[in-house]
Formats: sequence, structure tokens, C-alpha cells
Amino acid sequence: MSARCEEITHAFEGLVAQFGLDRVSMKDIAREAGVSVGAIYLEFSNKEALILMVEEKWRSHVAQRNAAIVAGDQPPEDKLRGILVEHAAAFSQIVRQDRAAFELLSGAQRLRYLGRATADTRKKIFELMAESAAGVLREGCEAGVFAVDDPERTARLMVQAVAEHFSAPEVAKRPHDEVVREVEDMFALLMKAIRAR
Repeated sequence: MSARCEEITHAFEGLVAQFGLDRVSMKDIAREAGVSVGAIYLEFSNKEALILMVEEKWRSHVAQRNAAIVAGDQPPEDKLRGILVEHAAAFSQIVRQDRAAFELLSGAQRLRYLGRATADTRKKIFELMAESAAGVLREGCEAGVFAVDDPERTARLMVQAVAEHFSAPEVAKRPHDEVVREVEDMFALLMKAIRAR
């Protein structure tokens, strides 16, 4: 990534975090980055390209974080806690602090200016989470820690339970500490259901 591209990206991320995706124009981004609007178009074909880049960075961050958890030395239950509980706690903070994250994770298809049928960012992150959780469940079953017949299906159901309960609009309405307590309680319940007896 060129220095100019990084400046534009940084300006875009800062502005949309504060004001949201719909309220930030290319002129705003140019002013914040200290470049011309034309310079932005040399790096990015349109605003949608900037959004796609931000989405990709988020997915890449989640994938890298989960890969590190799965490859770590912790017991399987601790790995699942990292994937589910710690992710939900971080999610709770992000949607409170970053307006763009809130909008994209609430459903990017509602954004007025996007010309394509946008992919659901939340769905893509869900898939990454389920894939990581399935790996940990398989590991836990092999170690005799978990008793699950179908790790992939169980992982999808576990991630779905957390994801449905912790949608961006619902999380933003409740205090962060309450959200974290609830996901801890949900995690404890899920662990009781899958632990080997």
C-alpha cells in the first residue's frame, strides 16, 4: 500500500468511525487526508472500494486473531472462550466507538449509496467464527474434553446463538458490562452442554 493510499485509508476510517458511512463524502476524505479528490480516485475507484477495503481489513483481523487462538497452547475450552466471549466483548466495544462498524455489522445492504448488492459483513465474520470454533471443537473431541457428534454443526449453532443475541443494534442499547456478563453466562451454558461426561 502506498503512503498516499495509507493516508486516504486512515482519513476514511477516522471519518466514518465518527460520522458513519453515509455522511462522509469524497471531499471530506480528501480534506482530512490532505490530498485532492482526484488523488483518491487514483487509489480507489469509488467510495464502495474504500468500504470493501475496510471490510476486508476487519475480516482479515478476525481471521488472524482466530488462527492465533486455534494454534495456541490453551485448553480447548479456553480457546472457545477466546473465540466467542472475547470476540463478543470486543464487538461490544467496537459498535459503541465506530459508527461505520455499527452500520456495516447492522446490515450493509441498507446503505443508500452502494451500487451493488452488498455482502453482509456480519455473515462473513460469522463464517470465520464458525470455522474457527469447529476446529477447536474437533480438537476438544479428540482430546476427550468435548462430546459432540458434529463439530461443524455445533460450532455454527454456538456462534449463531451468540451472534443472534449480540446483534449490533441490541448491543448498543445495553451497557457493555451487561453484554459481557450475558455472553459469559451463555458460554457457561454452552460448555455444560458439550463437555464430555
